[in-house]
Amino acid sequence: MESNVKQRIKDLLSQKGITVSALSEAIGIPQSTLSRQINSDTSLSISAILSILEYFEDLSPEWLIKGEGEMIRQNIHQTNNQGDNINAGGNLSLDKSVKTNIDPKYVEKLEEDNKRMNQEISKLKDDLLKLQQSMIDLLSKKK
Repeated sequence: MESNVKQRIKDLLSQKGITVSALSEAIGIPQSTLSRQINSDTSLSISAILSILEYFEDLSPEWLIKGEGEMIRQNIHQTNNQGDNINAGGNLSLDKSVKTNIDPKYVEKLEEDNKRMNQEISKLKDDLLKLQQSMIDLLSKKK
């Protein structure tokens, strides 16, 4: 699975026309570290994945992690092809007064999935902060 995530990162960089070196500088991870994580058997760190997701705001976390859906979410300031608004999180914001042909159960399922994924992202961010603090504590003990 991890090799699939690495390949999707390579695909993303190719589509965006960005080198690993430029990405590493943008997200604050040393180029050698990021390159090794993406291009070798070295494990891809959670912090690298989160940094990539934060840097590419339009990148779909579900696509990156699971390979499901589209790589790029619609721009947060655009509407979709049906004229529906897209909210700041890149999620469809339906006006409840508008009649649609979308099954309400399907919309409810999508909203639940979205909420669950946002909770997972929040948990991953919390875990990252704990790991970073642990690293800081370990490094300060070495001095």
